[in-house]
Amino acid sequence: MKTLMAVAALLVAGNAMAAEDMCSLQLQKLTDEATVAKPASTTGSSSEVNKLIAEAKGYKAKGDLDNCARSGQKALTLIKQNGGGSATQ
Repeated sequence: MKTLMAVAALLVAGNAMAAEDMCSLQLQKLTDEATVAKPASTTGSSSEVNKLIAEAKGYKAKGDLDNCARSGQKALTLIKQNGGGSATQ
């Protein structure tokens, strides 16, 4: 029984670490994209990307790693749809 509890604890910890990795990975991709991106206007999709980046950072600060990763992925998707150059934060 103790072994089963230990395995369950490791699985839960593993899931939390995976969520942290995904959140951090998305934010790092956004940082990298902002570094190499062309300057963009602050209207349209650019402001939406910036909003999503801020949202992802806020989620990470609160420990909500799943929503952090989701917001980061949405921002990356918008950047790709617009050919890059939208991340200005």
